[in-house]
Amino acid sequence: TEKSKHTNPHWKGFYCMSCHEKPPLEGQKAVIRFGGNINYTCMWCHGINPTSWADVHPVNIEVITSEIMKVPKEFPLENNKLTCITCHDVRLQTKMDKEIYRGNRQFLRVIPYYPSDENRSKSCFQCHIQQQFDMLNAHDQIDDQGEMVEDSCKYCHIATPDRDTEGLQNIDPSVANLSALCFRCHSDGPHPGKVNHLMKIPSEKLSRKVIYEKKYDVVYPLDGKGDIFCATCHNPHEIGIVKSLRANKGADADRRARLPIDKGFLCFTCHDKDKDASLQQFMSK
Repeated sequence: TEKSKHTNPHWKGFYCMSCHEKPPLEGQKAVIRFGGNINYTCMWCHGINPTSWADVHPVNIEVITSEIMKVPKEFPLENNKLTCITCHDVRLQTKMDKEIYRGNRQFLRVIPYYPSDENRSKSCFQCHIQQQFDMLNAHDQIDDQGEMVEDSCKYCHIATPDRDTEGLQNIDPSVANLSALCFRCHSDGPHPGKVNHLMKIPSEKLSRKVIYEKKYDVVYPLDGKGDIFCATCHNPHEIGIVKSLRANKGADADRRARLPIDKGFLCFTCHDKDKDASLQQFMSK
């Protein structure tokens, strides 16, 4: 029924008919909705196009075994194609095991049952070779010998910057919003306090910023248009990569904040804590 889309049947133990045509009985083959099409049954709630799209992994694609991808025999296929239950063992819900429920809410086929935040990647590497998916950490900019890792620099810069020079260098001019460089890996949700700070800095706040920079020997860079961007408050560099001491502040710090965030200290650069009502509300949370 249409109501099924608005009901979470998982782990309840009494919503069997959301997925089954008739109550499943032990020892008998379960009758799945949509003529037994498991992908359509799952995507009735979880997706839009069940033949090609899934939350994390595409389904209905043929598995080609290779040196970098092998599906364990415990991971069922249908006509050698992936389905939702290739990775998700829906029968785990019937065990009503609290340990499984707490550690594997998505009933992924991975043993032992890791904490929820690790389940997804642990499950992926049952089939895929983990080393093939190691990501470049763009903030890892100095190697064990103390040398600059130029590949990391070129993740955001089109050419290796001069470490002795402050300010924006070698940034692709076609990138209209420099924060877009950060959004490739980080969430683009407005923050802090769910407020969009990526804007032209008001003149009164610009005056406060200049005073703060001199007082605390720190630099808060703006983009080429004088707008605030992610690196205004967060230092994207590894400590020591920029030789200027004031431009180096915040590198490797908590959330890479150029001045401590604790108790709103960073915010005071632009905001007057005694006059700014929005800051008072944010700090009171």
